[in-house]
Amino acid sequence: MSRRRRKQPRTLLASGEVIARAEKKLRQADFFAGHLANMKQSSLPEHAEFYLSASMTAARSAFYIVRDHGGRVFSRAQRAWRRGQPPADMTFHQCMIDLRDDDVHHGTVKATSLTKVVDAQMSSSIRTLGFPVEEMAEATNPDGAVVRAPALTGVPGLYIDHDGKRIDAVTVCRRFTVLLWRLIAEVKRAGATP
Repeated sequence: MSRRRRKQPRTLLASGEVIARAEKKLRQADFFAGHLANMKQSSLPEHAEFYLSASMTAARSAFYIVRDHGGRVFSRAQRAWRRGQPPADMTFHQCMIDLRDDDVHHGTVKATSLTKVVDAQMSSSIRTLGFPVEEMAEATNPDGAVVRAPALTGVPGLYIDHDGKRIDAVTVCRRFTVLLWRLIAEVKRAGATP
């Protein structure tokens, strides 16, 4: 005979605590996106997927915190937030939820690992000499972004295909997080201020 676990009763949180916890998760999402942005030449391409996964999951956790503890204030705020976003942003938001859910529940990230070109001076694993350079190197990354610098180097990059475009995973993470920061701001406006 199997025993079913009873669901633990939810602890009611003060509105300020709800906001503080959600904001912490969004800072965590930004932290992981920052690591994704600063990949080194020696990093394995799989590491980019780890940072993407961590960033998306932390951002989604922020949503769950305000949803599960925000009550009617959250419901009002979410409706206002959805109405206030362009349809393309809401489509993107749903795409990110699906991407994160596939990663968490199926162990797969629908993303492509490709080499990304960056300014060699910005890479902490490369030392460049400080002398004036008249010539600039130029390269186009898989998402179409043009990089110009005196010296370029390749690092592992990760790209998501969305709406017929290839988007750098760093951009994807930051855009997802910005949408959720807007939701938190709407929750604050709706009455859940600390």
